[in-house]
Amino acid sequence: MTSSLRKSFNNGFVLTEQELRKIYATIEQQIRQVTNNIAPWFELEFANGIVGERPSLNAVLDEENEGDRAIRALTIKLTGQKDANEIASILLKFAAEPSNPISYLITGNDETWISHTSIELEKRVSKVKRFAFHQLNEAINTLPRVNVTQDIIEVAVRSFTKYRTTSDYTFAWGAGLDRLNKQRSLKSYIRNIILVGILLAFIVGVAAGIVANYISALLKIGAGH
Repeated sequence: MTSSLRKSFNNGFVLTEQELRKIYATIEQQIRQVTNNIAPWFELEFANGIVGERPSLNAVLDEENEGDRAIRALTIKLTGQKDANEIASILLKFAAEPSNPISYLITGNDETWISHTSIELEKRVSKVKRFAFHQLNEAINTLPRVNVTQDIIEVAVRSFTKYRTTSDYTFAWGAGLDRLNKQRSLKSYIRNIILVGILLAFIVGVAAGIVANYISALLKIGAGH
């Protein structure tokens, strides 16, 4: 009987060649616990919309990853076979999109193996996960509406995250590595400005509330006399 486990993560990622090779090694190691007859499959989606298969991990890493050939999604699938039948598989996808940018599906006949494989794969994937600015939108949605200050913060954050979305998901090889190095210093600088702005807006909002309450109290005292 076949069972499966699917997981997805709402984080951004920085996927370097080194980490991708480690992830692939983990997937291969887990499949080999079931069988040595392995069929690998790789698929790339580019900025120009073209989707193409690649024969090996090295072929994936040989991509220039620039311009309309910039990588937007990578899917890896390793299938374990026995007597021409699929008995286990691991599918992992990284995609430059806010909805489930990291996901994997593990299928097999042994639920213990599936559970252990999920633990090992999630442990390795956690090394490339990063905070994504779209997560600020989700955090804002959970906050109670307090005053106009929060509205201002929300507009600022949503505008900024819309502009910043693509850099939250980085395939860091080829030209992608050069882009990553340039973005890191800029990202840190801008993030600090945003955090300081939010802090100042919060302080102003709290101060305005205190002043309003103080004035209201004075008016009530005056009315009492």
